[in-house]
Amino acid sequence: MSEAFSQQFCTIAPVSQSGLVAGSQVSPCLVTVAGADLTIIASPATLIARVPVAGLEICTPALMRKIGTGAAVRIEGAMVGVTFDMVYARQKHHDAKQKGGPASAHFAMRVVSIVTFADARHAVRHGRQLARDFKAALLAAGATDKTGKSVARQATLDSRSS
Repeated sequence: MSEAFSQQFCTIAPVSQSGLVAGSQVSPCLVTVAGADLTIIASPATLIARVPVAGLEICTPALMRKIGTGAAVRIEGAMVGVTFDMVYARQKHHDAKQKGGPASAHFAMRVVSIVTFADARHAVRHGRQLARDFKAALLAAGATDKTGKSVARQATLDSRSS
């Protein structure tokens, strides 16, 4: 079966119900939705997760939805944010490093920082499109969308059962 979604240079982080980062971030990561599985691999080749998409819940908190450059899924009970806001800058840095070789990596990072600031609107648009594509691939592979009011209701139910 072919890949429905694949993107390098993503950021993975545990998120709270409010949408704030609730732990340490892992980046850059390769995120793939292929066949019936979601696979997350940290650079260079560390498997973070490989889970069936059919069992996943998309539960993006309101803050993440408002920004629009990421999505959150529940993996083994934990809410994990997959964000695409830095993909554009990381891709530019990677391309500059490839063209100039290892000696120019430091200079390339400075150039990318300037370009990213000047081109922030494009980076956000790109991140938002990737987030939409990611969510569409998850839904097509069988994930359920529990965003919005149902996430707030689930948080209330979780707090009452504790």
